[in-house]
Amino acid sequence: MRMAKGNWWAAALCVAMLAAGGCGSLYTQADHITGVGFMLGKLEGPLHVVPKQAVPAIDRAFAEMHITKRYQAFPHDNVDIVAVTQSGKKLTLTVKRTVTGRSQIAIGVGTFGDEVLSRALYEKILTALERAPAARPQAPSMIPMPLELKPTP
Repeated sequence: MRMAKGNWWAAALCVAMLAAGGCGSLYTQADHITGVGFMLGKLEGPLHVVPKQAVPAIDRAFAEMHITKRYQAFPHDNVDIVAVTQSGKKLTLTVKRTVTGRSQIAIGVGTFGDEVLSRALYEKILTALERAPAARPQAPSMIPMPLELKPTP
C-alpha cells in the first residue's frame, strides 16, 4: 500500500515537532506574557532575585515536593543543581543571572522533560520567594545602653 504525498508531509511535520520538544514546545499566549515556556524538555522562566538568593526557595520547594538534592555548584555566580524526584527521575535546575537583580531559571525533568512537574516546581519556587522576607542590611543599633544613674546628694 502506498502513502499519498500529502501524508508524507504530515508525518514529516509530526516528526519535526517531536524532535523540537513536542507540541508543548509551542508557547501559549500566557507564556508570552509571563516569559515562561516549555521547550526542548526544559521549562524556562524569570526570577526576580539573583541566583544565590533563589537557593533557599529552591530548597523549600524541593522539601515540599519530596525531591532529593544530589549536587549543587555555583559556577560564575550562577547555580547548578542536580536532584532526583520521588519517582527516580533525574532533575536538573540551572539559575543564571541575566541583569542586575534578576535571573533566568531552567528546569529539566527526565530525558524528554516533564512539563507538569516542571511547572509545579517553578510555581512552588515562586511561592517560596514571595513568602521569604526581603533581605535587608542590618543597621547598627542606635539605642544607647542604659546608664547607671546614681542619686545626687
